[in-house]
Amino acid sequence: TSCTRNEKQGNLFMGSSGDHGQVTPGATVPFGMISVCPDSDPGQHGGYDFAVPTISGISINRISGVGCSGTGGNIRIKPALPNETLSIVKGTEKAVPGYYETKLDNGVKCALTATHNMAVERYTFPWNAEKVFYIDFASSFESRNVSCSYNVTDANTIEGYVISPTACARGSYKLWFEFKTNHPFEVKNAGEENALIVFNDKVKTVEIRVTVSPIDQETARNEARLEEKSSFKKIKRSAKLQWREKLNKIEIEGGDDDLRTIYYTSLYRIYLSPMNVTSSEGHYLGTDGVVYKASDFTYYSSWSMWDAFRT
Repeated sequence: TSCTRNEKQGNLFMGSSGDHGQVTPGATVPFGMISVCPDSDPGQHGGYDFAVPTISGISINRISGVGCSGTGGNIRIKPALPNETLSIVKGTEKAVPGYYETKLDNGVKCALTATHNMAVERYTFPWNAEKVFYIDFASSFESRNVSCSYNVTDANTIEGYVISPTACARGSYKLWFEFKTNHPFEVKNAGEENALIVFNDKVKTVEIRVTVSPIDQETARNEARLEEKSSFKKIKRSAKLQWREKLNKIEIEGGDDDLRTIYYTSLYRIYLSPMNVTSSEGHYLGTDGVVYKASDFTYYSSWSMWDAFRT
């Protein structure tokens, strides 16, 4: 799709096929920790390849243009049985900043949006379909040294953590998560790293929210509570407005529709990294493993960056 002078949103599918930038159309907000998107099967650097319709599921995070085997691909959700082959119905995909939707070949419609640290995934099933999800808590684009732990805390909630490699497996990161559904589920099969959950046949639409924090379980829980009264529509609109504020900063003149599309797509991707891992309360996990509060640091223009952190 081209970008008109009023849209300023670019084309999120541009460069998402083959090894041409390792970018994806995932739903995210500026500098957010979440980029929720289908994962192509076989796997790709960013998880997604426009030319590969078969998917292994939908995961919550990825880093744009990272190289190696990519980074992210955590907590993958497949609205199907574990061994069922699942594909995107090409021609049904739509992606704009903060939102992605598609239809799958089993009839399930997927709509994805995000907050800074929450993936919001809405799945609408055909009336006669089994409402089943296969959850891979140990999924990762880089398969080396992945570990996880999870507990079903009630009929709507799963909590736990995943430890996953960074790009090229040079290091690792740990994300605590809260996995919450809008309808109660039954666990049909639970393994050490995965689970099969089933919903009542009368349920038509299942909304799953996966909230993450690098700090601890309680922070992930608290972050989820902040949005528990926000509807999918409200979260989607908030993401749209955040992107509008960024992309409307620059008004360009001249050029044709294709050139404007390239420009605003590139401007959009500037805001995909680095990810801001600060919590809503202003806390973040330092590289030394200590939790800091952002307001504890004061920066002065006459100081070097090293002096600012050394104090």
